[in-house]
Amino acid sequence: MELTSFRAPDGTGVTISYWNSLEAIRAWKQHPEHITAQQLGKDKWYAHYTVEIAKIESVYHFPSPADPGR
Repeated sequence: MELTSFRAPDGTGVTISYWNSLEAIRAWKQHPEHITAQQLGKDKWYAHYTVEIAKIESVYHFPSPADPGR
């Protein structure tokens, strides 16, 4: 799993995690440590949150002007 997070100054944020399969996502959702973290999130950290699961169909990168491989 790969994880990336972004936060705005007001605390609003987005976290993106990349998984190899839906089965891997389901297994993590049922993992005891994650269940504990979910409950802490509901009790202490978040007033609300949304979980979205999406499939990436294609990825491409455009090198930046500072990219030495350009």
